[in-house]
Amino acid sequence: MLEIQQLTGFNSVGKNKRKKQIVLTHTSRNVSDYISSLKNRYNGKYDKTPHFIIQKDGRVFQMIDPSFYSNILDSEQQNKTSIVICLENLGWLKKNPLNSSYVNWIGDIYKVYTKESGVDTFFGNLTQTHKWKVYLNLVCIYVKCSLYLRPV
Repeated sequence: MLEIQQLTGFNSVGKNKRKKQIVLTHTSRNVSDYISSLKNRYNGKYDKTPHFIIQKDGRVFQMIDPSFYSNILDSEQQNKTSIVICLENLGWLKKNPLNSSYVNWIGDIYKVYTKESGVDTFFGNLTQTHKWKVYLNLVCIYVKCSLYLRPV
């Protein structure tokens, strides 16, 4: 059974129960920083909120009810008919060759640890200059969240 933790205090702009698509996006940072930015941006009036956030460890957070929508997408029609799921992901990371760290688009620094160190990295196998965390269970996540889709 999928457990969904309800988070409160996030803004929606309207209601529409007729959803027809799921849109996947990512946090571009860790979940706690992302949630904090959603809650505090524009003095708490930020209205570009996803319906769900899925953390790297599989925990699911519901930010707004699927029957509501926010302004997270460019088109009002897409906002009204979409359920937006945001996956925890640092996004593209660029290697700093001077100290073996990686930097995301904001400038947050992530240290890379080897398998020999016994420390699990956030982003898994790092073998290229730019990295992207791969979600092997993306199909399972999609299926679980598709339960919220309603026939048009």
